Amino acid sequence: MRTLLSFLAAATIAACNVPVEPAAEGTASAATVGPTIAFRADGTVDHRGAIPVDVPVVVTYDPLRLAACGLLGSTAGLGARLELFFKTATRHGSVKLGDRWAVDQGRDVAKVAIGPFSAAEAGTLELWFRATNPTGCEAFDSQGGANYDFQLGAPVPSAYDGVAPLIEAACSDCHGASFGTLDAVRTRRSAMISAISSGRMPKNNPGWKDTPAGKAVLDFLRTSPEL
Repeated sequence: MRTLLSFLAAATIAACNVPVEPAAEGTASAATVGPTIAFRADGTVDHRGAIPVDVPVVVTYDPLRLAACGLLGSTAGLGARLELFFKTATRHGSVKLGDRWAVDQGRDVAKVAIGPFSAAEAGTLELWFRATNPTGCEAFDSQGGANYDFQLGAPVPSAYDGVAPLIEAACSDCHGASFGTLDAVRTRRSAMISAISSGRMPKNNPGWKDTPAGKAVLDFLRTSPEL
């Protein structure tokens, strides 16, 4: 019975129809390897913070997340394949993670290093996975097609970062964390402009709109390209 077969580099991404640059596969020494992104069997992803550039990123993947196309099984699924795809601002790539896991011999968590990525690629690193077999079966672990996004390199400064503490100080006593993210503010933008400019909000503070904090928040809500 076979366990994880030898690793090979994939050459193309058919869905994207673009040239692929293969990722490095575990060639860096321990001293130069960057953070690990762990895709666990329970469906969670374990990683925090931005991923630095210029060092490889280690990706581990439990095949129980994508037990399709005969990827797991003691007899079925000969020829099944698991691949990791990645995308940055300037390139797409893929790497083969393995062929098949035999349940009766336990399973291996696939592990591979991708990158390193350059400063020119800073921004969003997208990852997703595909299982296939020779019969034409194809299945994805891609967060419903949205892919798994990670910050690559230092985060880009945001105007929201400057007004977020002002919004929290003025609104959190009544609204809790309702305005605690840029997406939440974007969704409530019109209502916030109306409530603040009319003096209805913050509660019992109709003059807040004319304070430096109130003016900064209203200016952000009215003019920021982030919204």
